[in-house]
Amino acid sequence: MSSVRSRAFAILAVTVLAASGVMAFAQPAGGPGASKDQPAGDRPRGPQGGQRPDGTRGQPGGEGRAGQRAEGAAVRQGMSAMNRALRTLKNQAGDAAKKDENLKTVNELQRGCVLAKGVSPDRALGRMEEAKRAGAAVSYRRALIQVMEKALKLETALLDGKTADATAMVDEIAKLRDDSHEMMGVDDERDGDR
Repeated sequence: MSSVRSRAFAILAVTVLAASGVMAFAQPAGGPGASKDQPAGDRPRGPQGGQRPDGTRGQPGGEGRAGQRAEGAAVRQGMSAMNRALRTLKNQAGDAAKKDENLKTVNELQRGCVLAKGVSPDRALGRMEEAKRAGAAVSYRRALIQVMEKALKLETALLDGKTADATAMVDEIAKLRDDSHEMMGVDDERDGDR
């Protein structure tokens, strides 16, 4: 029975790959949007091979405000995910019967941490003096690295059934969060959920 499934899967995979190859070769030589009469290298482009006259690429302000809003949203989403996970883990990390649920929750904590760590916390940095911003951005990233390290230790403790260690690790992560928010001037009541 499993060999039949394996063969069926292999046939499906080959069919999909073959179809995608045919579709790729069906494109005009210049790529999507190029005319059949136009050689690939002669596609119309803006000044300097797709650049604006000022030497930058994309639409004016494309990475500016929209990019900053997206980064701000990523920080908020990551922080909210971490806070939700911490709330849940504070209540049940010591319960060995909820091991699988706790491991899923730790995974959400880790995913939130990675999401928030990958971008700059412009909203919090915007409140700081210019001279302190660069140092604060480094401190922010280092704090999230510490959170991730502790989250990995928490996951290991949960896997090993060490609920007392897991509960202590949750408390350490919460303290790190509180200290970091204080350092960054984040008001948890206004800026995030706990």
